[in-house]
Amino acid sequence: MEYRRRLKNQILPQWGSVPVGDISPTAVAAWEKALLRGRISKNYADGVVGIFRTMMDDAVSEGLRRDNPVAARKSGRRGRFQSQRPEKKIIATPRQALLVARNALEMRGLNEYAIVLTSAYTGLRIGELAAVHRDQLALKDE
Repeated sequence: MEYRRRLKNQILPQWGSVPVGDISPTAVAAWEKALLRGRISKNYADGVVGIFRTMMDDAVSEGLRRDNPVAARKSGRRGRFQSQRPEKKIIATPRQALLVARNALEMRGLNEYAIVLTSAYTGLRIGELAAVHRDQLALKDE
């Protein structure tokens, strides 16, 4: 429904009578600036331009144009989400964990020192560490 409204109110009045092959990047950039100067929000204008960009992508894939006159945005993503490879996890050495803990001791005190070391050696996250109370610990020398 929102696509139809944006198409009817913003795209067709400007580009409805222009042949697809005659739309130039300069004209599109001027239209985009005019949208932003109008009484619509930047978010709405970005949505309108995004729909128009998709329409021009479809025109290119159908062979009606050689290139898309609408400038590409950073994301450039369309269609189904494809996750990227997860970044390789960096695991601190015991010495690095101790250095971070000593830094926490200098900056925040003994509590932060204990939290950093406990997290490093047990793998607990900060929320899990915050939930641990002294009466829940079983400290035994075996």
